[in-house]
Amino acid sequence: NLAKMLPEIENALDVWNIVWWIVYDAQAQLNFALDRITSGFVYVLDDDNTLHPALKNLPLTAGGYIFQQQLEGGAVRDIDIRPSKIDQAQFLLSMDIIGDLRYDLCYDADGKFISQIYNQHADMLQVVHEPLCYYNHLLQGSEMGQGNMHFDSQQ
Repeated sequence: NLAKMLPEIENALDVWNIVWWIVYDAQAQLNFALDRITSGFVYVLDDDNTLHPALKNLPLTAGGYIFQQQLEGGAVRDIDIRPSKIDQAQFLLSMDIIGDLRYDLCYDADGKFISQIYNQHADMLQVVHEPLCYYNHLLQGSEMGQGNMHFDSQQ
């Protein structure tokens, strides 16, 4: 699936400096990566998500962004910041607001993670009412893990 994502990633390179952390799709591995990232923004791509071309237009001036998701067939997943209602690919967060928070080692850890961030830092998050990621936009049956992108805005 990385080959399928490559055009979207290359599209973002003219705006963002991307540092990849490739980890298996599990909370302990996500926490391992978060323990090593010290600055910039973190965006987690599950194996069934891809970047939307407009994602690179975010100014990276807020503490984080929460946005809609384009689903298969053209439907849109709205913003609903509750466990089991939001997908991992619907948020891009600064390490400044992530801080020491880490994923719980449980089902729906991503929904719990963003709920905690939102409850603590809602005033630092910008809600974008447009889809900035795709769900199920990749080849079916993938067994790949997650690609975790760490963004620094270019000076």
